[in-house]
Amino acid sequence: MKPTRAEVFPKLYELYCESDQADEANYFTAFDNALKMPLAQFHYEQLEEELGHLDDVAWQEFKQKALMYVTTKDSRRGYNQLFECFNEVKGFMYLKTKGCEKIHFIPEADITSPDLRACFGGSVVLLEVKSINKSDVELEWVSMNSEIGANGVRHMEAREVRRGLDDYLKRKIKDTVSRARDQLLGYPSEGVKHRIVYLVINLDILSALDPRNYDDLAVYIQQQADNQIEVVYQFL
Repeated sequence: MKPTRAEVFPKLYELYCESDQADEANYFTAFDNALKMPLAQFHYEQLEEELGHLDDVAWQEFKQKALMYVTTKDSRRGYNQLFECFNEVKGFMYLKTKGCEKIHFIPEADITSPDLRACFGGSVVLLEVKSINKSDVELEWVSMNSEIGANGVRHMEAREVRRGLDDYLKRKIKDTVSRARDQLLGYPSEGVKHRIVYLVINLDILSALDPRNYDDLAVYIQQQADNQIEVVYQFL
């Protein structure tokens, strides 16, 4: 017997069940159709695996955050806010691999707060996840010059690869880290010894295709750290 969606994607299915299923903007409305595409199936399996790293308490905390964005759809960027929320799980996994304990998602409140709080030894660790998404220019070009095949793979016209970091990307990273620094330093919590900005970066295709750009980015990102915050990153 073919496994059900609830068996293959238990966390995502639970999120759907507790969301507003009557809302036409519900992200999971087209879930079954998306799963017919092998590439989409792979990404959902990867996402479900990441959600599986959350303990029971963390899952309940995270779910309350994610439910706010299941029916939030932007005209240009779609369900970007939902996937930025999913990126917070990557921050949880990072803290876990570093040996942190008592990792909790901080509820969103009136004050601007970080995403995660954990303990390491006898000290407190705060972490803010920030997503660096594709530029509006990239999204516009892709929408006008590509199409999605039956297998879910997007086919695009050839373009010249970009060597070097453009000013827009550098400014975006610098401004994003600055906002995260303000959140981390402004959050009232005793015993904090580590404040971490965790960047999840989805580069424009022109920049992503030249491997030398990743080395340049690594250097530039580390230049944003100081004696108050650490900056770590992950490329999608």
